[in-house]
Amino acid sequence: MARPSLSPEQRLQLISMLAAGESEGSIQEFWKLEYGRRLASNTIGYWRNKSRPLIAARQKERIDSALDSGLALKAQRIAALKEHAEQLAALMWIPSQSGRLHNEKAWRETLADIAVEMGDRRPRDAPQEQTIKCYVGIDPDKI
Repeated sequence: MARPSLSPEQRLQLISMLAAGESEGSIQEFWKLEYGRRLASNTIGYWRNKSRPLIAARQKERIDSALDSGLALKAQRIAALKEHAEQLAALMWIPSQSGRLHNEKAWRETLADIAVEMGDRRPRDAPQEQTIKCYVGIDPDKI
């Protein structure tokens, strides 16, 4: 009986690379550098088919973790602010009982929040940068 071509650790490594969406060429290059031998294409295909549910679960886990952090959260905040701004825009010119247009101010503040969130403006409470002038010259005595 032939010995298995991959150890359990190597199988887990291969499955994690397949779940990460690595190309077959990059997997083979990694294998050659890491283990000193080339991994056969049919071995990669075999483990891709055999571990399909596990690979799909790991890909879903990666996507879910990506959506729970970073740019996805920023996009969700911007979308919520945009929706709020649209609601306020519909009410903007309706005066209150005293005749003031409170909704216009709220609408403008929401637009400012969107600009800050997108990085177009700095927040008001952000520290201001200071410019320091430094004059550099040549001392005539050292020439």
